[in-house]
Amino acid sequence: MPEQVTATVNTIKAGEIHLWQLSLSDTRQALEHWLDQEEILRLRSISGSVQARRYLVSRCALRQVLANYLGSSPRKLSFSIEPGGKPFI
Repeated sequence: MPEQVTATVNTIKAGEIHLWQLSLSDTRQALEHWLDQEEILRLRSISGSVQARRYLVSRCALRQVLANYLGSSPRKLSFSIEPGGKPFI
């Protein structure tokens, strides 16, 4: 399945706030091959199909939104976590 990459890159100007809303039951953007190894392990550790689907949809949506702003593909994003638990790209 090909990756969806948006041609235009979103930008945030000073003083702007962008809000995004999604339905966790939306399956159109849930592409497991976008996830990295840690996300796949987390997905497989979730008991219950509804919770697993919500995790998958939310991670894919996060990747799509961030990729839009960064001009990247969702699959190429690499997430890490600081010692205090704060995530970063």
